[in-house]
This record gives sequence, C-alpha cells and structure tokens, in this order.
Amino acid sequence: MRTRLICAVLLLLGSLASVASAQQVLDLARIQDQTLGNGMKVIIKSEPYWRAVALGVVIRSGAKDDPAGKAGLAHLVEHLLFEPSLPGKSLSLAVEDLGGAVNAYTSADFTLINLAVASQFAPDLMSQLAGTVFGARFVPEQVEAEKQMVLREMADRDSALQTRLSTLGFDLAFTVHPYRHPIPGTRESVTDLTLADAQQFYQDHYVPGNMALIAVGDVDPTAFFALARQHFGAVPARPRLPENLPAEPPQTEPRSRIRTMDIANAVIQFAWQAPGISQPAEVCAMDLIYTAMTRGETSLLSKALNAQRLALHSEAGFLTQKYPGLFTITAITPPDKQLEARQAILDLVRQFHEIPTSAEELAYLKKLLYADYAFDNQSYSDQVGTLAFYEALSTYRFATNYLAIVNAVTSEQLQEAARKYLREDNYNLTVLSPESANQGGLHA
Repeated sequence: MRTRLICAVLLLLGSLASVASAQQVLDLARIQDQTLGNGMKVIIKSEPYWRAVALGVVIRSGAKDDPAGKAGLAHLVEHLLFEPSLPGKSLSLAVEDLGGAVNAYTSADFTLINLAVASQFAPDLMSQLAGTVFGARFVPEQVEAEKQMVLREMADRDSALQTRLSTLGFDLAFTVHPYRHPIPGTRESVTDLTLADAQQFYQDHYVPGNMALIAVGDVDPTAFFALARQHFGAVPARPRLPENLPAEPPQTEPRSRIRTMDIANAVIQFAWQAPGISQPAEVCAMDLIYTAMTRGETSLLSKALNAQRLALHSEAGFLTQKYPGLFTITAITPPDKQLEARQAILDLVRQFHEIPTSAEELAYLKKLLYADYAFDNQSYSDQVGTLAFYEALSTYRFATNYLAIVNAVTSEQLQEAARKYLREDNYNLTVLSPESANQGGLHA
C-alpha cells in the first residue's frame, strides 16, 4: 500500500457499506487482459459510467535499475519522454489541449505515464502514446536542458528536511541494494549523465515485454484491444535486460547516524527492513500495523508521543516494494525530549510483540484499510495507478486480491510480523539534531 496518513474522514467510512463498495472498486470479474505478440500486456477495466478514460503505460524499471554510478538515469529518461523528438506537440501538450491531464513519475521500482481524457479522444491519442514510449529520439540539447531542470528540482527538494532525512535514512538502511540511492540521483551523478547513457537505458528498458498498457473507463474492450495491437503490438519484440540486483543481507544489529543542522527541533526516524511484494500476507499485516499507528488523533503513535508532549509531529510509513523495503516511524521532537521520544517509539513497537490485537480492534483496522482502498481508487486515473503499481511489482491481480488478503490476516499473523520485522536489534536510527543541542547520549 502506498504510504498516506489516514485522515479523519475515513473514520466515517468504516461501515459495512464502505467495505462492500471497496470490494467492488477493482473487481477482477470486470477486468480483462491480453498479452500482445511482442510481449506487452494490455489490461482493461471497462466502466462506462462517465464519458472519460484513463490510460497508463507502466515500465517495470525505475531507479533500482540505474547502472552503477549513474543514479537518476531512469528519472532523467522519464523527463526526456515529454520532449517532442518529431515535429508536432509533445504528449503532454496534446492531452492538455484536449482538456485532459497527464502525469508521470519515476519510483524505485517502475516508471508510470498516466493520462486522462474524454473518451472520444482516447483512440486518437493511442498513436502518440505509443510514439512517446517506443519512438523517442533524444538529442544532446534536450538532455542538457532536462539535466538542468532536474538539478533545479533537486536544489528545491534538498533544502527540505524530509529529503535530507530520507536520503540519509535509506543510505543507512540499505548497504548493497540500489534502494539506497535517491530516485532523482545526486548533483554529481546527474551532472555526469550523458546522451549515450540515456539512449542505452531507453534501449535496454523501454521494450514491449517490460511494459503494460492499462485503460480504465469508457472503453469497449474489443475495440481497445484492437487499437493496442495496431499501435503497440506493431513494435518488434526485443529481449528484456535481465534483472540481477544484489540482495540486501539481513540486518543483525542497530545502526545509527546523527547529523547536526541549523534547526530548532530534532527530527528522528527509525527504519526497519520490511517485506516485499513476494510476501503478500506479511505486507498486509504491516499495512494493518501502519494503520494502527496512524489512525488520526486517536492513533497509537499519537498517544505515545504527541499526547505525552514528546513530539510536535509524528508519522509512520510503509510502502510496498518489489523487494524488501522499509517501515519507518518519524517524529519531530524538542531537543530535550529526544531520548524520551526514542524510547517511547521502541516501547510502542514492543507492544505489538507482547499484546495481541483483539478481534474487535483487528476488525476495525481492516475497515479502515477497506475505506482507504476505496478512497485511493475513486477516479479512473487512481485505478490505473493502482493496477500499474501492482503490475510493475508483481501482477495487477494483487490489487484485486488485496482486500481478501487483508481480511484473512489474523491477530497471530500481525503479531508474528511485528516480531519478525520490528525488532530492537535491527533498526536504523537517523537523527537530525539542532547544532545547539547537547550531544551527550545521542548514540543508539
């Protein structure tokens, strides 16, 4: 599940009616798929209630696939896709001129292009969408211009505490796996990227068998499959680059990293290795733990920290990834309360080890997740994003089975997941501390 704090309105949605509606959002019976002759997968959810359609192309390669020393390359290539290489408008301008919207982003695991338009315009955009992902032609001037844009974005992000915390935390938690590298890269790595680098990455990863085309909305499946074969299926098959990433070794002792900065309050983050998509029951158990920790003002995390005035703000995070990722707990705390806040977080985690979740509490947490699921899939574009997310990591069917997997999680499984992953001998602690704070006793 993508990390998002559950807002108070979801508490109002935790009814049996919302559970039923959530189960119908991505009903497998309403989804069709085909694999084209060149290996590209096409996924369709026909829902003709509104005269609109969302289209997405997901590339199963992201920042994790950047070659050694070339962090940020996948992100740069995504930027370059929207530079017109042939006469005419770019895809983004073409969509916007039709009153639609287009979005693209690079994650650690994949790259996604997601657009939404009135359904009558979708057939005409199929050719341009195919040309964007299969017919891009990069030129030196575009590469240099996009590098400068990425560097400007990076400068803005680097000034944010969250970016610094995340960069330090991932680098601490991952010793060999490429999840340790920032998705946009670093100033040094991006500066050194070349036209040849972009062309090689594009050639290696933008191949039909490494992609999926997804449509949700007012589409006729038979006609859409025919359009997909015409515009996407005509591209010759090419071998996919084998994925051979180093596995992160199990962590057997705590690690810590402290940086002093010109800030008023301390920022602390605990991070634990967490399950990847190949462990669906454990992923859903961790989603339930995340939900228990973050359910608004009555959340366990808020009670442990905010209510005790140990933190000005606190949150947890868990993002399902293809490979084992991270479960994080973050708090902003007054400097003189930092050690107490750290201990309170560890005490809270220990509760999940020692105190089984009651049947009533577990049922309530599941309702919150059902509501979250429905909330996150309201629009056609949201549904394309969810199907693409899971198709890139494993299969879109994980999205259609998600609620059933959540529903099957037992109190014992939740407790086992906490004991397996959220331990006191394998956390990563990152601290951003005020320069004026007393540094005594800050080591883990």
